[in-house]
Amino acid sequence: NTIAAGGESTLQQRARCRLASTYAADSAREAMDLMYRLGGSTSFKRASRLAECWRDLHVVGQTVTIAPEWYPIAGRALLGMEPGSRLR
Repeated sequence: NTIAAGGESTLQQRARCRLASTYAADSAREAMDLMYRLGGSTSFKRASRLAECWRDLHVVGQTVTIAPEWYPIAGRALLGMEPGSRLR
């Protein structure tokens, strides 16, 4: 592993890391959406912990580091295509 040896990460490693983090964030949002829906009318109350978690997850999901646009960027890198400047 080049990183453990103190080296630079490869394009493939960066692509896989981006895919994993984006997928994890998408999965968390999906799970939270299910919980929110199952929470009924208590879900949307401002003081609800469930509503707070739902809002937080959706705000985090809007950040550039785990945005859905990483799927095609990383996919291009894994297919040997030019991924663009964001993954370099």
